Amino acid sequence: MAIKVFRDAISQGNMVDLALIENILSTTATCGHWQAALAILSDLDKCIVTNDLASSPTILETYQQILNVSPSWEGSLKVLDIVKRTTQRPPPEKMIAAALSTADKCGHWETATTLFDYARENGIVQNLPESSKEMLVRNFRATAQWERALETLQWMSKATDASVKEGLIATIDVCEQSGQWEAALKAADEALTTAHGSVPVETYMSILSACVKGKQPDKAITYFSNMLSDVAIIPPPMSVCLVLKACIEASKFEEALAVYRKVESMGQAFVTPPAAHRLAMIAAMQSGKWEECLLLVNTMQRSGLPHDALTQRYGLWAAALTGSWRTSLAIYNKMPLKDITRKDRELVRLSAHKAGPVAQSIVKQLS
Repeated sequence: MAIKVFRDAISQGNMVDLALIENILSTTATCGHWQAALAILSDLDKCIVTNDLASSPTILETYQQILNVSPSWEGSLKVLDIVKRTTQRPPPEKMIAAALSTADKCGHWETATTLFDYARENGIVQNLPESSKEMLVRNFRATAQWERALETLQWMSKATDASVKEGLIATIDVCEQSGQWEAALKAADEALTTAHGSVPVETYMSILSACVKGKQPDKAITYFSNMLSDVAIIPPPMSVCLVLKACIEASKFEEALAVYRKVESMGQAFVTPPAAHRLAMIAAMQSGKWEECLLLVNTMQRSGLPHDALTQRYGLWAAALTGSWRTSLAIYNKMPLKDITRKDRELVRLSAHKAGPVAQSIVKQLS
């Protein structure tokens, strides 16, 4: 009732004591009545009383009290707008930080972006608390705004190593998801330096994915080596597939095979997934290493790993070109008829022809 009487007095022009008005506004906020405080402030603004309040030396503290207790991001923006219009200067960093905190708690990423742009335009991003900058990086990660994430990261000069590491990790993810592999790898180098070589396994996967997109096999191999030597994590089986893909995409087939041999030599310390065997087979075929390709076929057979059309075909070719006509025929007979090509038949027949008349007679009637 008291608040209603007060609001009516304001709207009717009967309340002219600015000190009393500010005191009531401050007391309302201090008591946690943020909705009433925002409603009073709205009435004051409509009656242009906020312009008169701007001359008070303590009015910014009163507005700060409202921002601190209000969970409304709309209310936060309203307060900041009043400060900007009535004082003719940017709101203090503390106000921006409070509004950012509210937007973050509400999950309202657009407001966080608006506040960042406002702070940047007024040259006060660098003066924001480090916690606000970390909050901005998280928000930009959630909304895939990699450019803003990188820019915010540059302002985190006073942050602790842990804060910078967290910011870099978020930046790596958002850059990779946005297809900005160069920015992702730049952040990755900084993150590994800041974190003394250790980042979460999910971040390693984002880094390796960026290497694939950017066709950066050397970096992929380096990051993978770091991953294998990091005692704090267990590398996922699919991590080696990303490294192999990065090598194959860049036509670095020898390097791909070297990585494959390395993980295979680790035994039970690393579980090589079926996809890695297939990728290694592609690398072997593309580099003309038929014997190695045939070894891969045998490895997959011994392990009971599934063969798709591609690995069956490469296995058939490798066996035929290395003179193992029986193996090439065995693979041929297991292939679905719809997957068999004219070249497949020709290679099996060629291999049998070199083996002699008995082999030729066996494969003569190939369907």
